[in-house]
Amino acid sequence: MAGLKDYLAAAAHAAREHPYPGVVPGTAPPLTAVYLRQTAIRSLDAKPAEHDRTSSRRSQLLPADRILGQHYTCAILGAPGSGKSSLLRTQLAALAVQWQQGGTAAAVPVLVPAAALPGRPLPEALARAVTAELSSFGLVHEVPADFFATKPHPGIPWLVLVDGLDEITDPNTRCQILRSLAAISAGDHQSTYRFIVASRPLPQVELDLLGEQVPRYELQPFGAGDLPAFARGWFQALRLPEVDEVTRRFIRSLDHTGLSDLARTPLMATMLCQLYAARPDEPLPGSRGQLYRRFVELLHERQHTAGLTGIRPQTRAALERYGEGAVTRAHDVLDRLPDLLGQLAVKRSTADDQSALSFLAEQSLAQGPPGVPDNIWKSFLEACLRRSGLLTFRAGDFGFLHQTLLEYLAAVHVARDADAHKKLLEIVLNVLMSDDDISRWWQFDSSPWWQSDGIDTGDRSGIPVLGLNGQHMLTATLSFVGFLFDSGDVPSSDAVEVLERLATRGGLRGCRFIAAQARVGTGLPQSVVHAAVTTLDRMARDTTLSPASRADAMRELARIGGPLSRDALDTMTRDVALGGQLRLTAAGQLDLAGDPRGKDLLAFLARDPSLDAGTRVRAASWLADDKDPLGADLLDDLARSPDIDSDSQHEAAHHLAMLRDSRSVQVLDRIANDTSLNISLRREAACDLAGMTGNRGVYLLYALVRDSSLHTFDRIQAAHDLVRLESPHAATALTTLAYDTTLGPGSREYVVSELATAVREPHVTDLLRSLAHDTALNTFVRIQAATELAERGDKPGADLLNTLVYDENVEGLARAQAAYALSSAGDSRATDALHAIAQDTTLEGMLRLRAAAHLVVLGHVGMGSGMSR
Repeated sequence: MAGLKDYLAAAAHAAREHPYPGVVPGTAPPLTAVYLRQTAIRSLDAKPAEHDRTSSRRSQLLPADRILGQHYTCAILGAPGSGKSSLLRTQLAALAVQWQQGGTAAAVPVLVPAAALPGRPLPEALARAVTAELSSFGLVHEVPADFFATKPHPGIPWLVLVDGLDEITDPNTRCQILRSLAAISAGDHQSTYRFIVASRPLPQVELDLLGEQVPRYELQPFGAGDLPAFARGWFQALRLPEVDEVTRRFIRSLDHTGLSDLARTPLMATMLCQLYAARPDEPLPGSRGQLYRRFVELLHERQHTAGLTGIRPQTRAALERYGEGAVTRAHDVLDRLPDLLGQLAVKRSTADDQSALSFLAEQSLAQGPPGVPDNIWKSFLEACLRRSGLLTFRAGDFGFLHQTLLEYLAAVHVARDADAHKKLLEIVLNVLMSDDDISRWWQFDSSPWWQSDGIDTGDRSGIPVLGLNGQHMLTATLSFVGFLFDSGDVPSSDAVEVLERLATRGGLRGCRFIAAQARVGTGLPQSVVHAAVTTLDRMARDTTLSPASRADAMRELARIGGPLSRDALDTMTRDVALGGQLRLTAAGQLDLAGDPRGKDLLAFLARDPSLDAGTRVRAASWLADDKDPLGADLLDDLARSPDIDSDSQHEAAHHLAMLRDSRSVQVLDRIANDTSLNISLRREAACDLAGMTGNRGVYLLYALVRDSSLHTFDRIQAAHDLVRLESPHAATALTTLAYDTTLGPGSREYVVSELATAVREPHVTDLLRSLAHDTALNTFVRIQAATELAERGDKPGADLLNTLVYDENVEGLARAQAAYALSSAGDSRATDALHAIAQDTTLEGMLRLRAAAHLVVLGHVGMGSGMSR
């Protein structure tokens, strides 16, 4: 345990370091001091697993840190800067401290970059990565591979936190990693390792390699009320005076510049807080490109700070013994370092894994001057990389602190070459304007990470294009392309032309791209926004398009944001020619865009008697889901209104019941008791009522079970509802149906099976015995009950099956079924029973053949073949 103790101490120390860069002077605050707990939702891309209780409701939020406490492998997905790395680090620190303090946890965590996994057995890969990462955090001894080859503690697995899978640009390598993790999870070592894989969204075909039922969770952004608390935490950690007042001014500044949505991303919020703390008197940047440009500039200024600790005085002190020429050459490298790092960023975008130090040393500008020993010059170059503020040393190499920093620097470097910049923009335009399946490059319409209905800006893949040297392939992700259009400078005429063509002639696909860029904060010229709004407004009103396409156009309007798009949505909601459903979509999107007119218009639609009842109920439900009290009041009015149909009344009452509003009870009770209504509607109302009042709804469901005038299916469904509600009356209801002679034998067998498998009450065994031994019942129903008992290990049930096999007064099919059931239950008498059936010449040939086949499966080949002679 001494080795584990040393590992945990170093891992906890490393995890407390903030994964994002810092521009304010002094030491960056520990991550735990500024981390704000996030939430996540279950993604629908993965098939629900039985153990995942969150899969039933798409909208259910849960604390993101709870995901890591589950006992199964999963994936955590999020767009650039959404907090994936911070989540993994904070949870590693929490679990490590728990072990250090003498407690226990469900697992022992180990954080590893995905890039460290290919090409080696997992224990060796973990050992190498951990040794390289933690040697700077107090780890004294190299970690051997066998340290990770077995469980860290009896009965406790390793929790392997795999970060940055998306940063591996080669899809084949990503697939290799996922296949390997899936094989380990399903193999002999599944109890030794559990995996949490963090990544930007990737193609579903890739994520399925981890296992189709492996849960996937999407990290959610900060809510509107979270940002002040996050900012205050940062300002307090930076020891700013009058923290509350500084926080208020910061939030006002965000609102003034329109950056509030952008600041909901943890990385963006971190950068904005630091920029504001460093220069509180300057206005905040107005776009994502300006934010990154300002941030990089401040990092560069911090690197070149005056005083003995600045890199230039330090460089002079280290190199002046080799002459002024050496110092001058070193200062030239420092001056050109941003451009050199841009070249490195482009190279890393091509999936080239050359080390950063080796790459820098190869550049002609960074060649060592005559007379300076190689090791001295190499130490200088290493200091340049380490003190840039943009890189961190991980697993034996320097990597960019965040993927978006790499994308920004690469885009800026590309933009310096006008021809290469124009070529890239033309490729983007051609892809978006073509008929090719754009999902190969970017996914626009999957579930977003910042809201329940939006654009996924977490890149799925990228457009492979020629790099600057014409030899390497550069992966142009959606985020990278955003920086091509907005690097913090005035956009080039080529960029504006491409955007305007997309907005005017790119149709829904082009406007989706523009909306996606608007949502991540890319600075867009007003002419482009106006053109996109015009295009989408025209599409939303085009009656030759499908309703789904017109609704999509409205959604993109909301995502673009700004007064133009919101005014267009407001006008559409009031346009009666559009029809109720499209008007509801427009009002809902206006509400999602944060415009107060959205809620007013939703209420207007809910009250409009000229609209169909379903649209009115959905409008009221939207308000109610937003926790607007008016929504519940409108639902109550609609549920009681004699002017709308019963289905819509029930829909309104159902939604009230989901809100736990007692006003739903009277309406639900009336619908459930109305024999003139469809039985399915009555049953659903009774279920809702059971959820509200308990006994009343259960009584109504039981009454439906006992009503012999109803169709068998509906009666069984009512009993199944009682099972689903975990009602203590479920067993009684199923037993009633099992004894009901008006039901066919097949239905009664099904009911007995349901009784045995779905009802968890202790006395179910007694009920099954009663059914099995009741000679007044149909023989097949008795056999089904006896079968369920035998498979539970109940000897009386197995004895009854054995007796029925040899009872010549019992129908042949039933005798054979009893023998098969003995075999399925693993009873030692099964061989003799099957042999008796196989040899009984009074039975049908198929029954005897099936018995013989069972014998062969059990290994009694001679007995099985003897039947055919």
